[in-house]
Amino acid sequence: MISTGKSLKRLLNNHLFIQGVNPMKQVSLAATMSLALLSSTFVLAHQVTKSSVGQRQSKTAGTSPESIKAKQLAEIRRLRDQAMLLSLPPPSGSRISQETYLRNQQKAPHLAQRALALALKAFGPEHPEVADCLSLVASFSDDSDEKKRLNLQALAIKEKALGPEHPDLVGNLHTVADISIGGRDYEKAEALLLRAFLIEEKGINAKKIYNLIFSAQNLAAFYEERKHDTEKALSILQRALTRCENVLGAEHIELWEVLMSLANTHKNKGDYIKADSFYQRALAIAEKAPRDQRELRIVQTSGELAKLYIARGDYQKAEPLLQRKFAREEKDYGPGNPSLVGSLSELVLLYYATGEYEKAAPVYRRALYLMEKGLLLIKVPFAAMAYASEIRSLVSPYWTKKDFDKAEAIVKTALEIVTKTLDAEHPGVAAVLHSQATLYRVKGDTQKAEPIFRNILALTEKALGPEHAEVAIICNELAVLSSAQGNYPEAVKLYQRALAIMEKGGGTPVPPGLLQNLALAYDASGDKVKAVEFLTRSNEINEQSIHINLSVGSERQKRAYLDTFLPQVHYTLSLHTQSAPDDAKALHLALTTLLRHKGRGLDAMTDSIASLRQQSSAAEQALFDQLAAVHTRLATLTLREPGNLDAAEYRSQLSKLEEMREKLEGEISTRSARFRAQLQAVTPEAVQALLPSNTALVEFAAYLPYDTKPNQWARQPRYVAYVLPSQGPLHWVDLGEAVPIYLAIESFRQTLLSPTPTNVKAVARALDEKVMQPVRKLLGETKHVLLSPDGALNLIPFAALVDEQNRFLVETYSFSYLTSGRDLLRLQTSSQSNNTQLVVADPDFGPKTGTAAKQEAVTTGRSFDLSKAYFAPLPGTAGEAQALQDLLPKATVLTRDKATEAALKQTNSPSILHIATHGFFLEDVPPDPASLRVQRQLVHQSALGDALFARRLENPLLRSGLGLAGANLKKSGEDDGILTALEVAGLNLWGTKLVVLSACETGVGEVKTGDGVYGLRRALVLAGSESQVMSLWKVDDAATRDLMVEYYKRLQAGEGRSEAMRQVQLQMLRGQEQSAGHQARTPDVKPLREEKPSFTGRSHPYYWASFIQSGEWANLAGKR
Repeated sequence: MISTGKSLKRLLNNHLFIQGVNPMKQVSLAATMSLALLSSTFVLAHQVTKSSVGQRQSKTAGTSPESIKAKQLAEIRRLRDQAMLLSLPPPSGSRISQETYLRNQQKAPHLAQRALALALKAFGPEHPEVADCLSLVASFSDDSDEKKRLNLQALAIKEKALGPEHPDLVGNLHTVADISIGGRDYEKAEALLLRAFLIEEKGINAKKIYNLIFSAQNLAAFYEERKHDTEKALSILQRALTRCENVLGAEHIELWEVLMSLANTHKNKGDYIKADSFYQRALAIAEKAPRDQRELRIVQTSGELAKLYIARGDYQKAEPLLQRKFAREEKDYGPGNPSLVGSLSELVLLYYATGEYEKAAPVYRRALYLMEKGLLLIKVPFAAMAYASEIRSLVSPYWTKKDFDKAEAIVKTALEIVTKTLDAEHPGVAAVLHSQATLYRVKGDTQKAEPIFRNILALTEKALGPEHAEVAIICNELAVLSSAQGNYPEAVKLYQRALAIMEKGGGTPVPPGLLQNLALAYDASGDKVKAVEFLTRSNEINEQSIHINLSVGSERQKRAYLDTFLPQVHYTLSLHTQSAPDDAKALHLALTTLLRHKGRGLDAMTDSIASLRQQSSAAEQALFDQLAAVHTRLATLTLREPGNLDAAEYRSQLSKLEEMREKLEGEISTRSARFRAQLQAVTPEAVQALLPSNTALVEFAAYLPYDTKPNQWARQPRYVAYVLPSQGPLHWVDLGEAVPIYLAIESFRQTLLSPTPTNVKAVARALDEKVMQPVRKLLGETKHVLLSPDGALNLIPFAALVDEQNRFLVETYSFSYLTSGRDLLRLQTSSQSNNTQLVVADPDFGPKTGTAAKQEAVTTGRSFDLSKAYFAPLPGTAGEAQALQDLLPKATVLTRDKATEAALKQTNSPSILHIATHGFFLEDVPPDPASLRVQRQLVHQSALGDALFARRLENPLLRSGLGLAGANLKKSGEDDGILTALEVAGLNLWGTKLVVLSACETGVGEVKTGDGVYGLRRALVLAGSESQVMSLWKVDDAATRDLMVEYYKRLQAGEGRSEAMRQVQLQMLRGQEQSAGHQARTPDVKPLREEKPSFTGRSHPYYWASFIQSGEWANLAGKR
C-alpha cells in the first residue's frame, strides 16, 4: 500500500501533468507556477488529505496494543499531512495574509520532525513509516547534502523492509532520481526512473493504471528534458499506452493522460501531424468521460490543440478552442478570479500572432488587472516572481505598436508590486528592472536604460558571481546601448567581456549573435579586419546550426527559421561592399554567404532527405531514420541550449551526437551519390572547381546596406554582382541602387510583351548599362556565362540586352541560368533516366462552371485568384504536340482529357518532359506580423534588428503551378487539375535530362530577393531534373511551335542544351528560321554587325527571347 504522503505527492504530480507542467522541473516550480495552478492544487490536496485523515480516525478506536499502534500511526500521518498542507500556498481568493502564510511555513518542518520522532519511537528505525517521515523532513531541508542523505536512507529502509521491487518504493525512487538530476548524475537518475517504471509495469492492473502512467511520464520527461532524446521519450509513452490498452481497452478514460503526453511530446518534436492525431484521440475519449470529468478534460485537450494550431499557423481553428477553454474557466472560477490569467494570456498571444492588436488590448488589460489582483491577495515571494516573469511578455505588444507610455505604466506598476513583496536584490526585482531597461532601449532612451542595466549588472554579479552566463547577457545589453550612443570602444570592451565569459564557461557554443554584435562594433570603430574575423565566426556557427535544424520540423518552421538569418546575409554583403571593399577576406566571406543562402528558403520547403529515403533500399532507409533521430536530438539540444545541464554534460552530449551524425552521414554517403552531393561544403573554391574553362559564374544580389554609425538600415536596397571565373581571383562590382534598376527592368519587360514596340533596343541598352556593362568589364574573354539573378532580374532574358556596339548579348554570349552557384554541386550527380519521353499539351480544362460566371480568363499568366480563374483553351498547343511527336516518335503524347494531373504525378524519370499548358501565379501574401515582434533573445539580441525582414505566412510553392485537364471544374481531391509547384517538386524527375514548360510565364513565379525565382523553375530543380526551359511571357502558338521544333532538332544533333537555344534564337533574330518540318538554312549564325532600321519577321525579341534555359547546359549525352 502506498502511504498517504506519497499518494498526495503523486496526486500533485498528476495535477501538474494535466496542467502541462513537467514534474522534472519541480525544483523551480515555485518561481513558475501560475496562480490558478497553485490555487487548484491546494484545494485538491486539501480535500484528499482531509478525507484520508477522517478515514484513519474512524478506523483507530480501541485500547489493545494493536489499537494503540493504530492510534500512533494515525497521529504520525496526521502530522505529516498537516505539515504538507501548511507548506502549500493558499488558494486564489484566500484572505490569508503573508504573515500567516510565512508562519505556517515555519510550522511545517517542526510537524514533520514530530512525526519522525513518533515513528521512530513507535516502530523503530527500519520501518517504512520512518522512511516516509524521513522523506518529508528532507523536503523541508535547504541543505542539499542533508536532503540527499535522508532520502537515500529512506530508500534503503524500504528496500530492506519491502524488497527491491515493491510498489511502495516507486515514490522514493522518483525522489532520489530528482536529487540525482540536481547533482547532474544522469546515469543514476535514468536507472532509478527506469526501475520505477518497470516495477509499475510488472504490477500493472486496472487499479494501478495511474501509477504506471505517472512513472512513464516522469521517465519520458527525463529523456526529453535532460537527455534531449525525444525518440526514447516517445517509446516509453507508447509502451505505457499499449500496456494500458491491454488492461482497459482502447477507449478508457484513464488513457487520456498518456495520450496527452504523447501528443505534447510529438508537438515538442515538431511532428504536428502525429500530435494532432493523439490530441484528437484524447478529445474523443474526453467527450465520453463521466460528467464530473468530461468538460474539464475537453477544455484542457482543446487548449493544447489550440496551441498546436497556433504553432502550425492555423489561427482560425485555434481561436474557438481557446474561447471555449476560457468560457469554462470563467464559469468555474468567476469573472474576477486571478485563475483566468493563463487563458487570457493565451488569447492575447493568439491575437498578437495574427496582428489583431486592438482585439488583444482589452484582453491584456484584464489579464494584467487579474494578475495584480491575485498578487495583492497572495503576497508571497514565489507569486511575485511568477508575476515578474510575465511582465515582459505582457508589455511586448505595446512595444511593437510603439505605445511606450502604456508599456511604461505597466512596468512601473509591476515594479511597485514586486518591491513591496521582494527584497531589493531579489531576482524577481531584477527581472522587472530588465523589462524596464529594455523598454527604454527599444524606445531609444539610452540615458534612462543604461543606469538600470548597470544596476542589474551589479545585482547579478553579487548574486551569481562575475563570470556567470547571466552577467554575459547583461554585458551584451549594455554593449548594444553603448553602440547606440556611439561609444564603440566601450561596446567592444563589454562585448569582449561577454565573449570571454561564454568561452570560459564552455557550456554552449558562443552565441553567433554576440559575435555578430562584436563585428558590428569593430566595423563602426574602424577595425575592418576584426569585423571580418568575428563575422566569419558568427556565420560559420550559423551555418552549422542551419545544417542541423533544416533536417527537422515543418516547412513553415524551416522557412521561419531561415528568415531569421536574413539580416546576417545583408550585413555580410554590406560589410564587404560598404566598409571593406578592398579586403579579400571580406569579399570571400560575402560570396560564401551568398552561395550558401541564396535560394535556400525554397529548398527548405521540400524535404530532400525524405525524397532520397523513398528511393533507397531498406538498409539505407534504416540509416536515414537513424540520421533523422540524431538530427532531432541535435536540433533540440542546440536550440534549447544547456538548460539544466552543466557545461561538461552539455558539451559531452553535443560531441556524442555530432560523432553519431558524422558516422551516419559518412555511411549514407558511401551508398548515395545524391546525398553525398548535399553534404558538400558550399565555398567559392568548391564551386569554382566545377566551372569549365572559358566559363564564369555571375552571382547577382540585392541587399540593404547597413550603416554602423547610426545603427540603421539604408532606405534603399542596392545591387551587387560577384564574378567567379573558372580560374583566378574572384571579382565584384557595385551596380548601384536597386530602384533605378527595377524601373529599367519594368520598361524592358513592357517592350517585350508584344512585337510592336520599335524602341526595344534603346530600352534594352538602358538596362544593360546598369546591369551587364559593369559586369562585362570583369568577364574578359569569357563567352559562356552562368547567371544567378536576384529579385526582379529573374524576370528578364539577359540575351535580349544590348551592348555598347548595339548588339544583342545573345550574339556574344551563351547564357545558362542558376538559382545559385550552389546548384553546380548538385549537377555533379547524374541519375539514369528510363529513356522515355512524355509530351503533355492542349488539356481539356473544362467549361466555365455555373458558379464561375465572373471567372477571369487565364491568358497571360498574371496574378489571379485561383478560385475565380478560368483556364482558356489552348488549341495551338495541339499542333506543337503533333510536331514534337514527329520528331520524337517514341514519345507518349497526352492531350485533352488525358493531360491530367494524375498522369503527370505518375511519371517516372522520363529523359524528356514537355508540357504545353497555362501557368498560374497567385498574388503574394503579406508578411507575418509575429515576425515583427520584439523578442527577448538577450545574448542573441542583435544590434541589426529584424523589422525589415518579415516572414511569409504561406508556402510560396503553393502559389504557382500548372493548369491541366479539368482545372475549370474546381474539383477537390488529388486530381483537381491543378498541379502546384510544391507538387511539382515532389515528382520523380531524377535522371530527367530536360523539362520544357511551353506555357505562359512559367519561369516567373514569386520574386523574392535572396531566394531566386519562387516558381516552377526551382520546383523542377528540386524534383531532380537536370535542365529546364521555360517562357517568361506568352508568345504566339506558331512561333513557339517552330522554336521548339528547331530546338529539339539541334539537341538531337548533339548541341548543348543552352547553346542549342542560343542558335535557335540567333536564327530567328536573323530571319533564318523556317516553319516546322523544314531544315534551317544555316546551322551556325554570325553576329549581327549593324542594326536593322526595323524588325522583320520574327527578329523582334518578343519572339525569340521568351524562352530561357536553366540548369545543366551540356548536350543530352552529358558532354559540355
